[in-house]
Amino acid sequence: MRFELKNIFSVKNNDINHKLVTFLGKSFKLKYKRHLNQEDLGFLAEIFQQNITTAYLHQKVFPKYKNIYQGKVIVLCGAGPSLSKYNPIKEAVHIALNRAFLFEKVKFDYIFAQDWRGISHITEELRNYNGNNCIKFLGTQNGLKELEIPESFVATIKHERFMTDTYKNRVMKKSKFAFDLSTQPLGNFSTIALPAMQFILWTNPSKVYIVGCDSAPVGHYDGVVLDSDRKSMLNGVYGRIVEEWKELKEFAAVHYPDTEIISVNPVGLRGIFKDIYTKEGV
Repeated sequence: MRFELKNIFSVKNNDINHKLVTFLGKSFKLKYKRHLNQEDLGFLAEIFQQNITTAYLHQKVFPKYKNIYQGKVIVLCGAGPSLSKYNPIKEAVHIALNRAFLFEKVKFDYIFAQDWRGISHITEELRNYNGNNCIKFLGTQNGLKELEIPESFVATIKHERFMTDTYKNRVMKKSKFAFDLSTQPLGNFSTIALPAMQFILWTNPSKVYIVGCDSAPVGHYDGVVLDSDRKSMLNGVYGRIVEEWKELKEFAAVHYPDTEIISVNPVGLRGIFKDIYTKEGV
């Protein structure tokens, strides 16, 4: 794909105090200065390089998935306790988040992971998992060292790579959802479920069922519980995650209004999407 510079990068006056800098359709404001200092130039160079790298990588990864599940049903499975109450939907495409691929009732089609803490204890299982000809998506964190999946592991596993937009957290204070996955980094939120949802919407299904994405500090489907310190720390995180899911709902309503999103046995997400309950869930 041929890129023209004007379509990748532009700078224009936004108001008397700010300039509007745009990279691949994503914009942010810089305080106006007649001359950019070395710090400004270094920051712009970093952003520019990240966007070029993302566009080059994503052009090889994501176009083949555009609209491939139009009219189909996708089930997104997190590892929360409510996953244990899920009875698999036949003929649906199943996507696992982190350790959820170990849920034995489902042969997963995809796995999404981008946080090393979520998979570091199951590397062999992840490397050897076949599922339903499972495709494994591994995301970058753009330098967040405590979260980055080591390249030494990435090199040992067949996978699809994707870039996230953590750099924008320093500029815009919040991530945004990607509309064009073939050129843009996936919005990096507080949960891998939301990057996975951006991919799901890109495939344009008729329905998405959300299972096990409990968005509450209640442990995992396999009986693993959280200690009190971990629960206390996560309380604030899950509050933010719920708000981010609400933003996802607004994004989907604009760009994918024909895709119905349904929460199965919801906990933290109750009332955001259409809610349904199984007998086990009730």
